[in-house]
Amino acid sequence: MEEEVLTGVLASPVSDHMSRDVATVLISDTLDLVVARMRSLRISGVPVLDTHGKIAGVVSEIDVARSLAPVKGVESLPAFLEVFLRVRHDEGNDPFQLIHDRLRHLRVGSCMSSPAITVGPSTTLGEAARLLGERAINRLPVTDPQGKLLGILTRGDLVHAVASALPEREMKSAAARRREPLGVPA
Repeated sequence: MEEEVLTGVLASPVSDHMSRDVATVLISDTLDLVVARMRSLRISGVPVLDTHGKIAGVVSEIDVARSLAPVKGVESLPAFLEVFLRVRHDEGNDPFQLIHDRLRHLRVGSCMSSPAITVGPSTTLGEAARLLGERAINRLPVTDPQGKLLGILTRGDLVHAVASALPEREMKSAAARRREPLGVPA
């Protein structure tokens, strides 16, 4: 039963699970505006639109960190901040002012991931899950054939779709199994 439910969910189109109200930024926006927007919405990345309103790429926290990182290989915001603050403070500079100045002068187009990896609304949830995993990305913009943004599917949407499809009794059973010590049934 559980396998049939999962198979059915993974065969459903992403349009059944995507968010339609999508925050976006423009390719010409500065990174300070983008960072403020992502922070206020509590999201880690947004689709980037070109001057014609079509998807041009995606910008994420990682893209922002890479554009600011003083050291190659610093790929996460916490690691970046630790290195940046230590290095800049040791040089006698105000690290927060340096970050702000850099963010004000950099444009989204200079650091976004492009081209965006997108899917169409009829793409199956299973195919979207495969893309998210293989490409190690957190979000898939959903576009029409002309590149117009219709929605976005995140890893969270995927998890929610699968969890929602399982009967409550299966969810309780899975939760109970997670609490069992290894090799000892509950």
